[in-house]
Amino acid sequence: MTGFRRVEGIVLDYVRSVGKSVSLNWVVRTLVEMVERGDVSVEDVWRVISDVEANPDNFLLDMLPERRERLEVLKRELREVLEGK
Repeated sequence: MTGFRRVEGIVLDYVRSVGKSVSLNWVVRTLVEMVERGDVSVEDVWRVISDVEANPDNFLLDMLPERRERLEVLKRELREVLEGK
């Protein structure tokens, strides 16, 4: 699995798993570690998030507002920790 695909899977698991076991802390920590190891770039992470936002129907972002909220929370957290990486 390429790094980009892994980022995509992690982000989608988090966005889709309202009330499930994929925590925000785990997602942020895992993505930061991937960037630090050089598995993916910061740009790759933001590209995945942009792709999800560009296709809200595919991910039910508009039909299930909690999914959009989870994506927004993830973006805020990532901005804080990825700034300057």
